[in-house]
Amino acid sequence: MNANVQAEYQKKLVSVEAAAASIQDNDRILVATSSSQPRALLRKLSERTYDLKNVQMVGSFFADDYEFLKNEAHGHINTLISFMGVKSREYFFKKRITENIEVYSYDFSKTERVMENLFRPNIFSFESPEPDENGNFSFGVIGAMYGKSAADYVKKHGGRIIVQVNKSVPFIYSGREEDYINIQDVDMICESDEEIFPVPLSEPTEVEATIASHILPYINDGATLQLGFGGIANAIGFSLGDRKHLGIHTESYVDSMMFLEKKGVVDNSMKKIGKDVSQTAFIMGTRELYDWSNRNKGIATMPISYITDPNVIAQIDNFISINSCMNCDLTGQVGAESIGLRQFSSQGGQVAFVRGANLSNGGKSFVCMKSTNKKKDGSLLSTIDLGLPYGTAVTTPRHEVDCIVTEWGCAELKYKPLNQRAIELINIAHPDFRQKLYDEALANQIVAKHQGYKIK
Repeated sequence: MNANVQAEYQKKLVSVEAAAASIQDNDRILVATSSSQPRALLRKLSERTYDLKNVQMVGSFFADDYEFLKNEAHGHINTLISFMGVKSREYFFKKRITENIEVYSYDFSKTERVMENLFRPNIFSFESPEPDENGNFSFGVIGAMYGKSAADYVKKHGGRIIVQVNKSVPFIYSGREEDYINIQDVDMICESDEEIFPVPLSEPTEVEATIASHILPYINDGATLQLGFGGIANAIGFSLGDRKHLGIHTESYVDSMMFLEKKGVVDNSMKKIGKDVSQTAFIMGTRELYDWSNRNKGIATMPISYITDPNVIAQIDNFISINSCMNCDLTGQVGAESIGLRQFSSQGGQVAFVRGANLSNGGKSFVCMKSTNKKKDGSLLSTIDLGLPYGTAVTTPRHEVDCIVTEWGCAELKYKPLNQRAIELINIAHPDFRQKLYDEALANQIVAKHQGYKIK
């Protein structure tokens, strides 16, 4: 930091306790997600839960066991979650506590509209490394997801921005100068140098590796990738070492992408937009990944509304979108965010990526899932069914779906009528359920005997 930036920094520096104490009744505080959350600040705020009234906490992927997530905090600090993580899901499901947690599912490409009409924060807080020589704060590994949108909204409406500086946080570059926040626009700075928590590498299961094997033949040299998070994404990413000139335009930049960049497989040379740079909304993975991304000008974090904009994705030729779901019906409706009526995660960016891939010249999208789930009694339940379970949210509508993949194969549904879709899906269902599904499809006139379809 130069002298002017250092002077401004010291002028705005307060203790974590003071930063937490600045939050008062009726405030609406939006905090960054997961590894960019100001955890020390939130722990201190959590201690004040029952001293406050009508505070709205907006966030997702809460990592710690905060008091304000509990049912008893209702009326003190109420929580609005845009994407559930393990801890909030634990409160929402396992402890049967729902009164104090509201879950909102929205298309990430519409973040600015959601900020204006739902979140409406008057405080925004995130964790960042120290500012650069020009006084610009990076939004950290995940803060850029909606960081700039939140900061712009808060400043426009006379609110406050609290930055928690943590030296273990990597400085992440953006593709645009306007996606940083300058120290002049920050109201308060506090410090906490605890290690940001890494996300362990998910080793693919045998089933996940098999699912990935059905997608790999579709990924050619020069393709641009969007991968979800978890075992399937890793199985795919770590298997692409023999490709050339791949690009990255993705919601989550993960360890397998670092692997491909280090091998020279990813160089982003074929992209029409974001050329020579991997563009992502957030970075999530191991400590090695965070160190790799620190001041790495080959990676740019961008607002989630930009990354998931179908009109942006459509400009990228040969765009390959790969996501996961929980179940689908025989017409291709995809459920990826709820278990019946119970919200499990969120819509996120899936439908936007599917739609963008459909618009891309040479693009394809894949929605992946295991063919079965195990019930409490040990018996199997097919994830492909005549209809989605009662109350299940349709995340990606059937008219947008391109390919659905299980460990039994890839069903190409795009441009196919409902009867052909049903047969394609039956043939990638678990073999134990195929006859039952076919009989149900016949009984409900989705397929007809005279059409001569055969199940495998």
